[in-house]
Amino acid sequence: MFDLVLMFLSGNLENWWNPKTEAKYKEKAECMIEQYGNFTDPQVGIHLNGIITQGENIADNGGIKEAYKGYCKNQFLIKFIFQNF
Repeated sequence: MFDLVLMFLSGNLENWWNPKTEAKYKEKAECMIEQYGNFTDPQVGIHLNGIITQGENIADNGGIKEAYKGYCKNQFLIKFIFQNF
């Protein structure tokens, strides 16, 4: 929170990630750029730009991962309930 206040007061964004974290993030982001950059919409024949859509793609991918985790957890609970009652 303090960094956020300083950023607004000074107008400068401060990099608060350690170098290993930043390198790992950039590595994974590059993978997402390549993956989504290889899609072409068949209906309109437009090749998608993975760089422009990077933030949205990372957010969507994270949402799908969390939804899948919830689904798996729910399946475990359903099996547990039916086996024990």
